[in-house]
Amino acid sequence: MFQKILIAVLFVTSIAFLVLMLDQNKKHASQKDEIDSLLNQKESFTAEIDDLQKRNKELSKQLETNNNRASSLEIPYVQPEFLKFEWDNVILEANEEKVVIESKPIIEAFRARFVGITQTENPYPAGFPIGFTFHIFSGGQKYTFYSLDNDFFMNAEMDTFYRSEKDFTQLANAHLSNPIEELDENLFSKLYHSGMIVGEKQFPFPVLESFRIKGIAASFITIEKEEINAPSIIDEYVEKFTLYYFGDKYYMTLYDKYIHISNEQSTVDSWYAAPQEDIYSILSVLSAG
Repeated sequence: MFQKILIAVLFVTSIAFLVLMLDQNKKHASQKDEIDSLLNQKESFTAEIDDLQKRNKELSKQLETNNNRASSLEIPYVQPEFLKFEWDNVILEANEEKVVIESKPIIEAFRARFVGITQTENPYPAGFPIGFTFHIFSGGQKYTFYSLDNDFFMNAEMDTFYRSEKDFTQLANAHLSNPIEELDENLFSKLYHSGMIVGEKQFPFPVLESFRIKGIAASFITIEKEEINAPSIIDEYVEKFTLYYFGDKYYMTLYDKYIHISNEQSTVDSWYAAPQEDIYSILSVLSAG
């Protein structure tokens, strides 16, 4: 009897041991699978990191190349001699046409177009797309420059090139004849593309910023208005603008309830009735910051 009991105990113990061994093997297999998965993830991350490092090196090299190109084009700013003193007068030339500018406010507005210019290498190695020539007279000295495309210009010796942050060609658009003979713009387009605008009362100074000139013209074009015959009685005008368009002058006279558009040759003479708030919104274009 005792022997049977001992055999039974040994059998149960053996079964328990086998179950325990199988459980341990399963755990080891699970751990092995987990380790294999982590190793695979590590290899994947390592490959991704290597790829990112490679791309970073390529981008750094490209950035360095771009910086070298930029630094090779632009030369550290040194204020040129022609900006160190006041200008006495300016002469614009194009296609055998010559226009002398002697108005001090206009000269100063033109001079402000060149504040902060950058000296550069030759931007046009294949040739110079010259727009017009301008001469600056200052303290007995004469400085001659050729206007190029994209706000570039060069001196008469063609050995020094500059680029302005501001469009200095507006003055030429205001005073020199239209270089495109076949261009036939309507009245509103001429106002919109004027090179300079000057007021008489609230804004008695020349404006060469194209976005402000376009803002004045666009406001006039878009406001609610009705073309009428010349009124018999009108009050004193609020403001009178002169718009300079390739040598021609157009006038925009603003009243409390009317707008009068005319030109120097008296070939344009149009009256419009408009709400007072809309008329005053035209003035706000120049007063805005």
